[in-house]
Amino acid sequence: AMTLDAHTAKARKMLAAGREVDALRAFRRAENDEGVVLGNEIKALGITVLARLGRFAEAASVFDGVEEPDENVFKAALFVTSQGKLGARGVEIFDRMLGVGFAAQVEDCNCVLEGLQRAKLYDCVVDFFIRILTLGKPKPNITTFNLMIACFADQGDIVRALEVLYLMKRNQVTITRNSICYILNACAESERDDLAKKVFTIVQEMGVEPDVTMYNALIRVIVRCGKFRTAEQYFQELGQRRNLETYNTYIEEVANMGRVSKAAYLFFDMRRQGFAPDEYTYRSILRGCSKNKEGIQALRFLDDMRTDGCRISWTDKCMVLKAIVGEDNFRSLQYDLGRILDYAARSSELPEYSLRVMTEFDRQYRLKTRSSMKA
Repeated sequence: AMTLDAHTAKARKMLAAGREVDALRAFRRAENDEGVVLGNEIKALGITVLARLGRFAEAASVFDGVEEPDENVFKAALFVTSQGKLGARGVEIFDRMLGVGFAAQVEDCNCVLEGLQRAKLYDCVVDFFIRILTLGKPKPNITTFNLMIACFADQGDIVRALEVLYLMKRNQVTITRNSICYILNACAESERDDLAKKVFTIVQEMGVEPDVTMYNALIRVIVRCGKFRTAEQYFQELGQRRNLETYNTYIEEVANMGRVSKAAYLFFDMRRQGFAPDEYTYRSILRGCSKNKEGIQALRFLDDMRTDGCRISWTDKCMVLKAIVGEDNFRSLQYDLGRILDYAARSSELPEYSLRVMTEFDRQYRLKTRSSMKA
C-alpha cells in the first residue's frame, strides 16, 4: 500500500509534467485508499488538476469537503473560480481566506478579478478593484490593471479603459502592448477610429514606443472604419517592421470590406517581401471573394492554397461555391450541393470554369446536411 506522501509525490510529479489525467488518477487512487487520510496538500493538487481539466464543479466540491483549508487549498480554489466563471464564489472564498487569518497576495486578487470578468460581472469587477485600491494591499500589478482594462474594453467603455492606463502610469506600472491592444481592439469593435488614434498618441506621450502588434491593431480599426488612405499611411509607416500578422490583419479587413483587388495586391506584396501566406491569409481572401462573387479569383486562390500545402477545408470550398453562384443563390438553393453544382456549371461562361467547378467538388457530398454546408 502507498503512503500519503507517495500518493502526493506522484500526483505532483504528473501535474508538473503536464499529465493532468494521470495526476487525476493518482489523486483518485489516494481518495479511494482506505488506509490513507487525505491531507490539504494532495487536496490542493486535486482541486488544481480538476480545474485544469475543466471539471470545475468537481473541483469546487472537493474544496467544500475540506474542513480546515490551508493557504494552498484556498489558492487552488481561487484558481478554480478564475477559470470556471465562478466570479461571485471567488469573492466568497477570498473573504473566507482573509477571515481565517491568511494574507492575500496580488495573484489571489487577480484570480477573483478574472473569475468575475469571465462571468461578465463587470460591476463586481470594478467594486473589487476599488476595494483593493482602498485597502492599499496587496499592491496591484500589471495583470491586475490589464484585467481592468479588459473589463472596460469588453463593455466598449474606451474612456474608462484609458483612465486605467493613466492610473498605471501614476502607480509606475509598466504599460505593455497587451494593455494598449485591449483598448485598440475595443475601438475596432465599436468602430471608433478617432479614439484609436487618440490612444496611439497618448501612449507615445507616456513614453511607450508602439511596436508592430500595436500598429496591426490600429490598422484593423482604421480599415474597419473605412479610412483606407489612413490605414495605408500607417501600413507604410511600419516599413520593414511589417510581419505576417500585419499582412493577415490588413488582408482580412480589406477583404471583409469587399476590396478583393486590394487584398490580392497585398497578398502578392507579402510574397515579394518574403512572407509565406498561411491558411488564415487564404481564408480571408476567399471570404472576400464569396461576398463579391469573384468566382474565378476564388478558384485561383484555391489552387495557390493547394500549391502552398495549406489544408483545404469543406468551409473553404463552400466559400468558393458562394463566390461562383453568389451568396443569395447559395441560400436560395437551400444549401443542396447537387443543385448548387448544377447551377454553377450552367451559369459559368467559360467551359474550363464549369469543369473546374464540377471536378473540385465530389458528388458524394450532394447529401451534405444544410448545417454542414453553411460557411
